[in-house]
Amino acid sequence: MHKCGFSFRSGPCLAWFLMLTVACPSWSQDAKGARLDSLFSALKANKAVQAIKASGDSLMEVGKLTQDCESELLGTTIYATYNVLPIEELDALIDSIDCPIVGYQANNAFASRYYLNQDYQRAMEWFERAEHAASTQHEAMACAIAIGACHSGLGNNVEAFRAFNQAYNIADHPAPMILLNNLAASQITFGLYDDALELLDEALSHEGLSRYELQLIRLNRLDVYCNTGELEQARTEYKLLREVFPKRLDATAFRVLLNFALELDSSDHWLELKSELEDALTYLDHDFVFAEGHPGRLLFDAYEAEWNELGIPDEGDSRWRSVKSLTAAHNKMRLDVAKKLLEERNALAESTFSNEQIGLTPKLSFPWWAFVLLLAGAGGIGTILLRKAKQHKHVDHDDDVTELSLINRVTSLMEHEQEDLDLIEVLNDLRGGVLESVQAQLNTLIKPSHELTKMERQALAFFILGYSPKQVAVLLDRSVGYIYNTRTLLRKKLEMKKSTDFDNWYAQSQHS
Repeated sequence: MHKCGFSFRSGPCLAWFLMLTVACPSWSQDAKGARLDSLFSALKANKAVQAIKASGDSLMEVGKLTQDCESELLGTTIYATYNVLPIEELDALIDSIDCPIVGYQANNAFASRYYLNQDYQRAMEWFERAEHAASTQHEAMACAIAIGACHSGLGNNVEAFRAFNQAYNIADHPAPMILLNNLAASQITFGLYDDALELLDEALSHEGLSRYELQLIRLNRLDVYCNTGELEQARTEYKLLREVFPKRLDATAFRVLLNFALELDSSDHWLELKSELEDALTYLDHDFVFAEGHPGRLLFDAYEAEWNELGIPDEGDSRWRSVKSLTAAHNKMRLDVAKKLLEERNALAESTFSNEQIGLTPKLSFPWWAFVLLLAGAGGIGTILLRKAKQHKHVDHDDDVTELSLINRVTSLMEHEQEDLDLIEVLNDLRGGVLESVQAQLNTLIKPSHELTKMERQALAFFILGYSPKQVAVLLDRSVGYIYNTRTLLRKKLEMKKSTDFDNWYAQSQHS
């Protein structure tokens, strides 16, 4: 099976979401920061954009003249929010501020500008400051999404995955479309295709999706079907994508479309897309577009010289077929490395080691062909780390969760008004002995060859009863991301078909 959409630099789409705020239950913030955020929100709510920009210029000037920090910082925040600022101008603007930078809106405005300039490291530093200053659940969620996007831009895909999961845990449900889309894109990176499709289906169910939002979802769905080798579904998704096709391709769209063209059995779609992809290379950063060592760049005129080194003539679709073969091997190897990194990250999360030890391979300067050859052996160190982490597991991580402790936990959550979890049915199942009955049946169905841990057995019972990943995460006191990974592992260990749900597997197993 070919893997067509993998990239260490996935670049989630974030721009429209960066500066969005809504009224939510208050968290905590210093008085000055809260005051500035309140004034900023009031200006945004009551004035047209041009009027807001004019107010910002005036406030910034008056604040400097009168040494009024509140006016200066409010004006500077407005200026940064509503003006396109290259890095040099942004640096100069921040250096010119004579006051402490406080509040969510100011930190978020500077973070957003650095992000849009693709300076992901500094953007992340400012988003982290904004996160500390967040006064609402929505602001904290937006920061977690943005931090995940920065990690993704830097190639730290494991950390990006963790940040998006954090945002998902914070979010009210239904979760925002941009969060569902970014978390799905992160899951695709690590081969969690079924989970990604579920999130994308949820994103598609949102009403009033814009053309741009449909583009993002369709691109990720196309990416999934390429990765799973479901080419008919990929072609169908591509047709739907053409209906909302962007006039100007971004890096993510470029990578997905190129890999789609290389996944098919003929070069027809490559010939259809070539002019649009060639045009995109005139304004996109090539280092950002092509994952390290990706052979796909050889198809473009800018890299014609490399064909001369390989000695492959430009006859028919010979070059396309050569690149197709190389890309399939390249993507599979990178996906294997990514999965190993995720396994290490999960193992370390349950060990005495700090999970900060896990990071992705730094950018290499090898030519693409050397990278493809060397990458095959890249999992050795990771395997040692994983084995070492498993040896240091805490004993209590695989202990049984008793029904009494579950009832107490669910009851406590319901008392604290966790309504979004819909725990009434769960509590009824626990008190009515439904869970106990399913677990008893599983003891007869699970074989030693399945090699299920106690935690996986407990999660399996919950999935059979139809509980959502977020409900299971609460019941087992784990993150939602951990539960998604557990569900994927269960499907593999039980050798379940893609079309089979856990309750169907349970019913079939009882009659086999």
